[in-house]
Amino acid sequence: MVRSIGGAVAVLAGVLCPAATLLRSPYLQDVGSNQATILWVTREAGNGQVEFSADGVTWHVAVAESRLLPSHSDLTRYQYRADLRGLLPGKTYSYRVVVDEKVLRDNLRFRTAESGPFTFLVFGDSGTGSEAQAAVARRLFDERDVALVLHTGDISQDDGSLDRMEAHYFSVYAPLMSRVPFFPTLGNHDYGTDLAAPYLNVHVLPASDTPIADLGRYYSFDWGDVHFVSLDSNLLVSAAATRRMLEWLERDLQRTRSFWKLAFFHHPPFPSGHHLEDGLSAEVRAQVLPILERHGVQVVFSGHEHAYQRSKLLRHGQPVSSGGGIVCLITGGGGAALHPVGSIPQL
Repeated sequence: MVRSIGGAVAVLAGVLCPAATLLRSPYLQDVGSNQATILWVTREAGNGQVEFSADGVTWHVAVAESRLLPSHSDLTRYQYRADLRGLLPGKTYSYRVVVDEKVLRDNLRFRTAESGPFTFLVFGDSGTGSEAQAAVARRLFDERDVALVLHTGDISQDDGSLDRMEAHYFSVYAPLMSRVPFFPTLGNHDYGTDLAAPYLNVHVLPASDTPIADLGRYYSFDWGDVHFVSLDSNLLVSAAATRRMLEWLERDLQRTRSFWKLAFFHHPPFPSGHHLEDGLSAEVRAQVLPILERHGVQVVFSGHEHAYQRSKLLRHGQPVSSGGGIVCLITGGGGAALHPVGSIPQL
């Protein structure tokens, strides 16, 4: 900006400051019928905000909070979080992210939840940085009118560090994450750094009356007439953590009035190949499935095995031809090397 002062020319110093360096593109979290959260990361600290509009004429502003992200690398990262509230259901919103009055990303859009049918994507075991992961990602990007994405864990197929997540998660799915919210669950590899601290730091997931000690590790949310429940099957190694999670699960499923009830977590109850003897899968069968079945959950999604598997309709872990039961699907072919599929009675 240039201004004339008594025949001289003055340049406002603030305008000469370069725009903040965007390290992680804007992405959606915790979208519902009347709210959404938008996050992004820059190298430098600044004052951030999200400008959003439902009609392109009237614009609203949500001020962002920022914080320095803890990391084991030398790269400085400031993460911004803007909570958009008072939104309308079933509306498409345009938005842009701004730091220090400079637009970092513009012409972005998302849609809030609404009643009625919707389409969602489910995949897991993706975090490798491989060409196979990129190929799957391209197929995901081609899917239109997607409401949300479930990730069944192992966002990082390595050590769960922030650097790995930046390279193998945010960088890979940025075009999709800017328009569709991701709802993930924790895989075993995601625990590889500081008991999954990087995962917890970069996600804003529904609070869902989750115990404070476990916030972000398991949660639930509603979209249309579907109640989704995300569990942390890694916690089944701890008696105290298991008790907290399963007591929460009972309360959560007792409260819901949704017709459809879907659960997702990393360790599959009925692996057939690489993890056939997995101890945590056995704990899922023994402790989690009875609760899900008792409360009428119809579908379970898992990962861990790098393949696609679909069970028969199951009751008490055995195939049935009709009546109530659960269908268990494994969708762990998101980019890691594929595992062979075995043969078990449940498939």
